Amino acid sequence: MTKVGMLDDVSLQGEHGALVPLAPAHRDALSEAAAEGDLWKLWYTSVPSPEHMEAEIAHRLGLLAAGKMRPFTILDRSGVPVGMTTFCNVEPEVPRLAIGHTW
Repeated sequence: MTKVGMLDDVSLQGEHGALVPLAPAHRDALSEAAAEGDLWKLWYTSVPSPEHMEAEIAHRLGLLAAGKMRPFTILDRSGVPVGMTTFCNVEPEVPRLAIGHTW
């Protein structure tokens, strides 16, 4: 069995959906998901607005390149992007990470 690093590309498949590495190609579907219900207007969470989705994806991918985050796209059962989540606050030397920035 090969050991997977905290920031390696990995996909996780479950009964109700999947997590796949975040990619710029997910922008349109994620913008549509955020637009449904005006999620970026909710006071108790932080969801990028549809017009800021491209910048948010670039930001998260920049943090991946810096070794600080592993961003994922959340897919529903049919494979449609419906949200994002991350492994964040990555400390490989401990090893430890948090799960967050989820919507």
